[in-house]
Amino acid sequence: MMMDRGRALALLREHVKNETRALETALIVEALRVCGGNQTAAAKALNLPVRTLTHKMKELGIKR
Repeated sequence: MMMDRGRALALLREHVKNETRALETALIVEALRVCGGNQTAAAKALNLPVRTLTHKMKELGIKR
């Protein structure tokens, strides 16, 4: 049985969303580890404003 195009696209979007979330989480956690938990240094390493990093951490459920 073939999946309709709309369902296939919805599944693909969901997969990309999940993979992006996992990659962002891994990158932030690693940057925080390398920077000894210092959010300012981690944000700089990731080339992000500190505010963006803290927002992403909250969004992804990453503890400070």
